[in-house]
Amino acid sequence: MDPTSRMFAMGAAGAAVAIPDIGGFFEGGYVAGYISDTADGVPTRVLIVAPKATGENSPVQYKTSGTADTNPPSQNEVYGKVATDFFAGTGVHAAFAYAAGLNINGFSDWYIPAKNELEIIYRNLKPTTTSNITSSGANSNAVPSATGNYTAGNPAQTTVTAFQTGNSEAFASASYWSSSEDSSSTIRAWKQVFSNGSRFSDFKGGSSYARAIRRVAA
Repeated sequence: MDPTSRMFAMGAAGAAVAIPDIGGFFEGGYVAGYISDTADGVPTRVLIVAPKATGENSPVQYKTSGTADTNPPSQNEVYGKVATDFFAGTGVHAAFAYAAGLNINGFSDWYIPAKNELEIIYRNLKPTTTSNITSSGANSNAVPSATGNYTAGNPAQTTVTAFQTGNSEAFASASYWSSSEDSSSTIRAWKQVFSNGSRFSDFKGGSSYARAIRRVAA
């Protein structure tokens, strides 16, 4: 059975609330997938991507100085709020300050997604029909667990019309910042390209897109 086929979250009154399908509006944004914090394929959190009009920024720098952080929060590849909260008030981490300052649909806990969160969002809400880069994609935190890289046709373009290229919620066919510093080159941070799935690290002082997310318990 698909582990996400009968998912519920706890509503404000403590009652179980059915979680919409991918792309459905929920808890201030749109359901973008599930993540397994324990990397065992069992969903532990629902990823919710902010509406494009109020939760996407470009161009924005990861860090205005383009220097290393060498701090464990910035190297977390599973939960981006750790780095967002840690660095938002430094005055030099522009992307984090942007996300932390958002208040959208009554929620103020938005953050820049970590490397593996961003990958799940691409996997489920890919905007284009472009072939995928086959050297990216393995993600043990994905649900279901993704032990191998993408194929040219998998993932395919999302079936959620609003997130397809040219429509209201679609990601740009460009690279988006994750919150995750590259531990092997600490002046760089990880990005994901939302046309073909390529994941690479880039100089922090450069500018790119950023789209905020939040998460709730699955």
